[in-house]
Amino acid sequence: MAMAASSEFFKRSLSFLTSRINRVAVFSTAQPTLNTVGQWASRICGTTSPTVGAPASTSNGWVVKISSANALAVSASGKAGHIVLYASSRGRYVTRCTTRNIQGTDTVSIPAWRVRVANPTSS
Repeated sequence: MAMAASSEFFKRSLSFLTSRINRVAVFSTAQPTLNTVGQWASRICGTTSPTVGAPASTSNGWVVKISSANALAVSASGKAGHIVLYASSRGRYVTRCTTRNIQGTDTVSIPAWRVRVANPTSS
């Protein structure tokens, strides 16, 4: 059975990130729970001014690009392991990052990256 999805499905699901994400944070190696209020205070570092691009099509799905964030001040020392996108106070998307020990005197830079929704496939 072949699977298909309209381009509206891809655009609308990724448009949520474009229109609602207003914070990005680095967290420890313990994965944060999505949709939980109050985790922002537990971040290693973060910014309240991320830039999330508009959805764009690719040869195998749709993507949004999250721009880099440079020289973020460290809020709490820890071992970085996750990056979380927030809509207000709720985590909406989490991904792993390179693990690294972060000290209070460090600054952190998050490189530009993409969230991709691949075209559906049947198995």
